[in-house]
Amino acid sequence: MAGIPKVIVAGAGPVGLLTALALAKQDVSVLVLEAEPGLTVDLRAGTCHPPSYEMMAPYGITDEMHSTAIRVPRWQIRDAAISTNYGRPPRRWRARATSCSSPA
Repeated sequence: MAGIPKVIVAGAGPVGLLTALALAKQDVSVLVLEAEPGLTVDLRAGTCHPPSYEMMAPYGITDEMHSTAIRVPRWQIRDAAISTNYGRPPRRWRARATSCSSPA
C-alpha cells in the first residue's frame, strides 16, 4: 500500500475502520485520518446489532467482538429527542423493551 492512497477515510471510528478494512481486503490503498490524538474514553458506538456482526463476519473480527463485548440482556428504543410529524415521533420510535439473546 505504498504511494498515494486511492481512498481517504475521515475518522477512525467503527464505521471508518470497518470501511478501511473492507477496502484494504480488496487491495484498495486506504489512508485513515483521525483528529483525536488517541482513543477516546467516551462510548460513541456502545452497541452492536446483528446486522453489524453480519457485516464484520467476513473480516474475522466477529469472534473477538463477542469475546470482549459487554453483554446487554435487554434493549430499548426510546422516543427521539427531535420529533417529526408535527410533534409526534414516528411509530417505530415509540418506546418498547424487548429481550434479546446473544448472537450465536
